[in-house]
Amino acid sequence: MINLALSAIAAQLNSKLQGDDCVISAVSTDTRTIKVGDLFVALSGDNFDANSFVAKAVEQGAIAAIVTKRQAIDIPQIVVKDSRIALGLLGKMVREQVNPKVAALTGSNGKTTTKEMLAAILKLDAPTLATAGNFNNDVGVPLTLLRLQPEDQYAVMELGANHKKEIAYTTGLVLPEVVLINNVDAAHLEGFGDLQGVASAKGEILAGVKHAGIAVLNRDDKFYQYWLRKVDEQRHISFSVVDDSADYFAADITFDDVGNPTFKLCTPKGVCMISLAVAGRHNVANALAAAAMASFFGIGLDTIKLGLSTMENVQGRLKISSLTPRVRVIDDTYNANIASVKAAVDVLTHFSSINILVMGDMGELGSSTADMHQQVGHYAQQQQVDHVYTCGAMSREAALTAGDSGRAFLTQPALVDALIELITTAPKTQLFTLLFKGSRSAKMEQAISLLTTRLAEKPTMLI
Repeated sequence: MINLALSAIAAQLNSKLQGDDCVISAVSTDTRTIKVGDLFVALSGDNFDANSFVAKAVEQGAIAAIVTKRQAIDIPQIVVKDSRIALGLLGKMVREQVNPKVAALTGSNGKTTTKEMLAAILKLDAPTLATAGNFNNDVGVPLTLLRLQPEDQYAVMELGANHKKEIAYTTGLVLPEVVLINNVDAAHLEGFGDLQGVASAKGEILAGVKHAGIAVLNRDDKFYQYWLRKVDEQRHISFSVVDDSADYFAADITFDDVGNPTFKLCTPKGVCMISLAVAGRHNVANALAAAAMASFFGIGLDTIKLGLSTMENVQGRLKISSLTPRVRVIDDTYNANIASVKAAVDVLTHFSSINILVMGDMGELGSSTADMHQQVGHYAQQQQVDHVYTCGAMSREAALTAGDSGRAFLTQPALVDALIELITTAPKTQLFTLLFKGSRSAKMEQAISLLTTRLAEKPTMLI
């Protein structure tokens, strides 16, 4: 973060500084991670009043606070009506002072991977800030902006939402030159009602494009024409995995033995061959989107190729590893919806082994919950996945519709017990590939950890 005087922050927030002025170089909203010299922003929620944590924040080293109620503590304080809005304005203040070139992206699937791809490209050109983890909501976005350093020339901002107007708000904070809507699918339906509601919420990002900026749109998405009507014809770039009339498209797609794609990247500036170290056809689309955004910033094809080829997958997103010589795991546990599960199953089927979909519940699907889980079971059956093991009341529907290959469990220990039995009773030359998938709330990464521990306890001859 850049250095800011408390008096300047108070002026930005249209408030008054109560106490002595000082310079702040870091901001925190969490008393567990505060460092000496931080400004503490007391964010209150439905079930707690963060003003009551100011004393603890000071004990941890905070030297000032933004609060909604003056605290009887001898530190400088800025009193505001809404500390969440104050945090946003503070993030926007830093963004405007550093003034990097900003790319913002949203979508139901692929946001984080595309963000990492674009950041890998831009970092080859100049210092780049990118959203860390899932800091993509109305709190995470300003916290990311507050991490900007004076030397940063690019910022890659991931924008998520679980309710209407959230993306409109965060887009107004980041002020992007280029925006991406990667796709729309059945995610967060509880907050948006239906797919049209999701598309409308994602489309909020289009209104925030700066003058002379541009929107990157997925020509393969069912809502492409809907978004196109919201932007000027001259203010968009299209990409496609299947349509060679798009501005950026892929040709001659092939896959290696673990599902990593190689393809011809076709752009208005030329053509080059790209080999990705991340699996799946859907990652070709993500790479096209990243290439289109990078090109808008003037990045050449050689740099785009190098960035895409060196970008590695992140934990919880189709991360492939071997637990034993016979047992391979695909960790795609970060989150799940119907489209991302199908894409992950497509990767699973690349392997010549006994292939197992190990699935937890998909959340936030509202009235579509049962149907979406049933669709997963049908798709796994169509793709000839050997076994579908599920954990949870909702994902049980997937096991039931997968036919004879499906088994449903209520707890992760019971699920892992069954996997251990399947693996250890099979011929010792038999290979297994296990795809772990589920919404964040399912915590299927814990099942991977438990399986890893249990396999380590088994005699080598059994695994």
